Amino acid sequence: MIKNPELNEGLIGWSTFGNTVIEHRNESDGNKFVVAGKRNHFQDSVSQKAYLENDKLYTFSAWVQVSEEKALVRAVFRTVTGLKRAAETVAESKCWSMLKGGLTVDASGPAELFFETDNTSVEVWVDSVSLQPFTQEEWMSHHVESIEKVSHSTRTGNIYNIERSEK
Repeated sequence: MIKNPELNEGLIGWSTFGNTVIEHRNESDGNKFVVAGKRNHFQDSVSQKAYLENDKLYTFSAWVQVSEEKALVRAVFRTVTGLKRAAETVAESKCWSMLKGGLTVDASGPAELFFETDNTSVEVWVDSVSLQPFTQEEWMSHHVESIEKVSHSTRTGNIYNIERSEK
């Protein structure tokens, strides 16, 4: 659903939300991302439009970073019925943080994804954005499958080691 989610095609599909300057950047390892800078309002950021349906559930994820210190970053969708927060995380400088969550909408129609942070002095960096739709049936099927997998691993004694991974 997201156009150019990995930012490999420059800023194609991406635009500004509010009064900001966006630019495409490359890291030394070749990773590409979009930056929203010169922000004056907490909602000034990069954005992308999508069409959301009220009979779907949506999962959302993105990698985010800020230019200095740390700041709470939220992914928000402006829908036909108002604003819907999909996810939030504390983003830091020099470290990519995963923004993960989901949303439903009250009415089908156009929506606009943007990112907000109360600290207007920081640049907001965004990469690897994903928005995936699911029907209620698909969601329940996946939910039951996940429960069965955890239940089986508990009975068989599997041990999981979960570590924070850097992008």
